[in-house]
Amino acid sequence: MNKIRVGVVGLGRLGFTHAENITTTKNASLIAVCSHSEEELKKAKEKLGVTNCFTDIIKMVEKIDLDGVILVSPSNFHSEQSIYCLQKGLHVFCEKPLAITTDACKEVEKIVAKNLF
Repeated sequence: MNKIRVGVVGLGRLGFTHAENITTTKNASLIAVCSHSEEELKKAKEKLGVTNCFTDIIKMVEKIDLDGVILVSPSNFHSEQSIYCLQKGLHVFCEKPLAITTDACKEVEKIVAKNLF
């Protein structure tokens, strides 16, 4: 069985914990991380051995072959990032809240419905 290739977006306290957990998960590999903080990216490189570090989620998704992403970015980006990743065919684990408005949640729901297999 191939390992699931995962990227983590957002490396604050909770995001870093998610990234650490992926490194110890039997059938998953932490392939890439994304943060606006160079300090957080440096910490991920040093402590988790991640070499694919990005400050832009779009560049990460375009350049790295991922199966899924864990979104632990600021809440106001969740719906936009979820929609982008879903449209690229990725599985998405999004920390709460999914969005900051009901309409944005409904937009994510529409994309999920279109991409069910």
